[in-house]
Amino acid sequence: MTNLAGNASRARKLTSMRLADVVAAALNEEPGRIRLQLKTLRPTGGITFSGYGRGAAEMTAADAARLLIAIAGSLAAKHAADALAAFRNLEPLGPKGRGLTLEDFLAEHMDALARGGLRPGSDYYAVDRSYDLAAEEGLKLIWFAGRQASLPRAAVVRWFRADGKSDAAAFASEPMPFPLVTESRLARRFPRSGLLRSAVVTARALSDIAGAL
Repeated sequence: MTNLAGNASRARKLTSMRLADVVAAALNEEPGRIRLQLKTLRPTGGITFSGYGRGAAEMTAADAARLLIAIAGSLAAKHAADALAAFRNLEPLGPKGRGLTLEDFLAEHMDALARGGLRPGSDYYAVDRSYDLAAEEGLKLIWFAGRQASLPRAAVVRWFRADGKSDAAAFASEPMPFPLVTESRLARRFPRSGLLRSAVVTARALSDIAGAL
């Protein structure tokens, strides 16, 4: 499958600032906010950095994955590095995670999207009864908003199969008695935890970002 969007975008090097702008457009966010989050990640090694202009490092799927995790997991730009640290090393809950951490799995997933190895989004809604609405949630991060830092964090990566249904890989900061994490399952397992937060990056947004890699 030819990835026309990805090939067109390769006319210019994908620097960190360009990646920030691509992500901002895909997420319908203010570019300045995304650039600020990116700058917050640089000192921690969250974004590859080596100079400016023509000497700037070219961004990879791993850089894009880390930036997305940081953005989705933080409510303010100043918390981006903390969010990345909290989510990047979540462990897989089942075999679909292929033994990879969330960061590594998401990077490979976005690379597959960039190469055209996965369907980028839903074209099934009007034409195929097998269309799976859940697959529109390309990446979901789930965490407890209270003061108990020991409570777990979780994530789910979903993708469309060729038949319009979806597959999913779940990740968490500790073992869970179920293979797929949802807010309701976490709320039942930790009934006194209070407020749960979740953030979703749509399948289309993931595809748009991957198309620039």
